Amino acid sequence: MVALGMLAFATSALLMLLRWHRSARSDRGCGNDARACDTLTGLASRLGFEQSLPPLAESLRGGARLAVLVVDVDRFRRLCYRIGWHAGDSILRDIGTRLQAFPDACLAARVGPDSFALAMTRQDLVQIDMAVAALLETLASPFSIGADVQQRISISLGCGVYPDETDTPSRLLGIAERAVPGQSERRVRFIADNLDPYGAEAAQLLTRMHPHLDQERTRLAARLARLLRAAPRRGTCPQDASTAQRDVASDEEIAMARHFECVARADLSATEHRAQARRIGRLHAAHGLAPAVAVAMSYRISRWFTVMVQRIPGRFSQRAGLKAVIARRLEADLAMQQDGAASLQEDLRSAMQALARALQRRHRRADILESILAATSAFPFIKNCAIYARTAEGTFVVEAESPEHRIWLAGHAALQISGRPSSAIATHAVTRAWRSGVIEEVPPAQMIASGLAAAGVRACVALPLLDSTGHTTLALVLHGLAPNLFGTSVFTETLELLRVLASRELERLRAEPVAPPVAASERAFWRTRLFDGGLRCFMQPIADLKQSVCTKVEALARIQLPNGVMIGPQQFLPVLSQLDLDELFVAGLHQCLGLLRDWEQQGVRIDLSLNLPPSTLRNLDCMRWVETALARHGVDAARLTLELLENEELVDASSAHRQIHALRKLGVHLALDDLGSGYSSLLRLRDLPVDVVKIDQSLVRGITAGHRRSVNLVAYLVELARGLDAKITIEGLETPMLLDFAQFLEADYGQGYAIARPMPSEAIPAWLAAYRVPPPSGHNPYAGTVTSRSRHTGVMLQD
Repeated sequence: MVALGMLAFATSALLMLLRWHRSARSDRGCGNDARACDTLTGLASRLGFEQSLPPLAESLRGGARLAVLVVDVDRFRRLCYRIGWHAGDSILRDIGTRLQAFPDACLAARVGPDSFALAMTRQDLVQIDMAVAALLETLASPFSIGADVQQRISISLGCGVYPDETDTPSRLLGIAERAVPGQSERRVRFIADNLDPYGAEAAQLLTRMHPHLDQERTRLAARLARLLRAAPRRGTCPQDASTAQRDVASDEEIAMARHFECVARADLSATEHRAQARRIGRLHAAHGLAPAVAVAMSYRISRWFTVMVQRIPGRFSQRAGLKAVIARRLEADLAMQQDGAASLQEDLRSAMQALARALQRRHRRADILESILAATSAFPFIKNCAIYARTAEGTFVVEAESPEHRIWLAGHAALQISGRPSSAIATHAVTRAWRSGVIEEVPPAQMIASGLAAAGVRACVALPLLDSTGHTTLALVLHGLAPNLFGTSVFTETLELLRVLASRELERLRAEPVAPPVAASERAFWRTRLFDGGLRCFMQPIADLKQSVCTKVEALARIQLPNGVMIGPQQFLPVLSQLDLDELFVAGLHQCLGLLRDWEQQGVRIDLSLNLPPSTLRNLDCMRWVETALARHGVDAARLTLELLENEELVDASSAHRQIHALRKLGVHLALDDLGSGYSSLLRLRDLPVDVVKIDQSLVRGITAGHRRSVNLVAYLVELARGLDAKITIEGLETPMLLDFAQFLEADYGQGYAIARPMPSEAIPAWLAAYRVPPPSGHNPYAGTVTSRSRHTGVMLQD
């Protein structure tokens, strides 16, 4: 037993001797000091690195600098748990190899379990920065940890420079190591700053945050709503805004207050965020909120999110990324809200420009009113609109309205003011605007008391449309969807511009005959009836005074209501739009040409005269309409005379002339109606190649009233037209004496009650069979006023 014990002791002593000998040999290879060398990587140890720094510093020449870079492998222990410790050792050895191979490296060392140091000399700080970038690139490439298996690592880097940061070289390593955590924070901030706020990683961070927000988001929304309610509005009536706005603006305030929830949504896209933020910005502008209110709300939201993020468990990098995502979204949100607010003003400006261009092309009152309503209905935050007129009895009537207004008013009959006298609605905005001639807004308290707020209207304003003398002719009423909408600066300017523009364009048509105000609903019924079987063409015969027979009839449109009542053109023509006029012309043309064909089948051959509005003549399709109708009904073009009305100006004379020449080439005759009234009759007579001139009946009525000058004037116009090789028709021959006078003047045609009144079309064949023009009596009381010479030269006797 003793021998065995001695043998074990000898064996142990021998092993210790061999280990000491191997260690001594290793120490001699590393500078004869085991502590100066790292056995895993073969690099210098921390001690050896620190001992080598002073000699390196002393060897510097010419202002060179000594830089020490410390490289720390991030989360190396976690990495080794995942890939294995042997693979981790392989990465450490590979890092040592790359550091030793780094250009101009003085010394590389392993100074910690997962950290390394590199010493190098450079002339200036710029070169040191370049070396740092090169080192980061060197360590960025993947490391091989097995067959076809590679691993990338994340590092933190710190730097110390001698003599810039210290005059003691041995302290360089400590300085560089203390810089590593700061660099790590900078790296975290860099990653957070470059994080896509709408990407997948941001969505993951926001998803983790949502459970911690549920308990507090309602409180934040309430605080933001109070902030909005207390914020001053531009243009708000101070005496009743506080109570009225609480009741009227709650829906919009809730939407604006809870907008922060959209900012924190995990699935929010950049496009959706932009649309939502711009919408909120437009809401702010429509409510009259100053930009400072949005800034204050954004600040409160940012501060709230900062507190919430600190309560969320997780790594520093996750919280930093989350704060960065929220901050970037809020920053973008505020900018997009400002863009939205600016877009509201731009949209209104564009709408007004489009309206101004559209009104320049409108030449009828009905078209102008419809254009105004179409434009204002499209304004942002407008619910509906209507135009009111006042009757001779002092009651208001809706002359034109948007479709939305008609539907809205049908559901709120108590708010109807049509048919009510002004005295009964003295406080209504329409009445006040009509009397004052200025824009009148409904105060918030009155919005509630009148029932407008309960009917979904948040704001109401009335714009008086004035004539050249400053009297109100119409009132435009706008209903808004946002409280204080019409008190905001952007809408105040727009409304004033709208009032001036609409008044000016209506004044431009002051020469157009205006029928008594007709309710929009009744006018819509007339229009529907007109093109739904209600059009009736009455016929008034036109006699050939030289042949003493009736050779032509003039078609006069009527609307026959279901109860049999006839509506004359003086009532319905002024309320028709240009499109309606064109449709009426085409429908009347087909109906009348069909009658000519039917009469001809009954053995009655007669020509037709039909009114043609100049505005319809300007339509490039006018020629095609006429040609198609003639071909469809098989009527010779020479049997059709189109009478150019004098109640409308030819704006585009060149286009009208081209159409007229095309119609004449087709074979259609052209008559100039109502010579002596309307727009520039003599100029038209000079410029247009007309076949027939019709002398206006207002001049003929002057003869029966005893105006001797009317006799001379009619005689002069007859001679004037004859001198231009045009046939003459005298209208308004209501007595046999006037008919006799027309024959005395040798006019070609006569028309009036002395020949026949307008009659239903079915009565024409029987009337034609029985009628003959009476011969001249030879005893005309006006014959002495006009010499026989004047009938051929136009020279009249002087009193």
